[in-house]
Amino acid sequence: MESGNTTELNSGRASVNVLIVDDSPELLERLSRAVREHGFGCWAVSDSKAAVGIIGNEYFDIVITDMIMPGLSGTRVIDAVREKSPGSFIIAISGNMDHGIRSSALAHGADVFMHKPLDLFVLLEELTRASARLDRPD
Repeated sequence: MESGNTTELNSGRASVNVLIVDDSPELLERLSRAVREHGFGCWAVSDSKAAVGIIGNEYFDIVITDMIMPGLSGTRVIDAVREKSPGSFIIAISGNMDHGIRSSALAHGADVFMHKPLDLFVLLEELTRASARLDRPD
């Protein structure tokens, strides 16, 4: 389903749902394709405000969010995930090498921080590890 800046890419067989939030359409396409091909359900959202709204209505096992985006920052996305789905695993990403961004992401509740450009192999390994230790709602 595609609507505005949101694309749902769920294979129907995937039991782990991943939300990817990034303002780069190219990166969203690349990540969502890799995540989907790895067997996960995937929503890709380019608008951080829309992502926070979706987080309020849907449960995601894993959230990957950019830290610096127009609209709301990645810390606001992380805060929304922690409020609505405290058991979700959060991977914060950024192309900015400022140590403060990493510290802020982790302080707000991200489980992992990764620098861009992302190594897809490492990201998919992290998703696999995260899916094995999920705290799913009943």
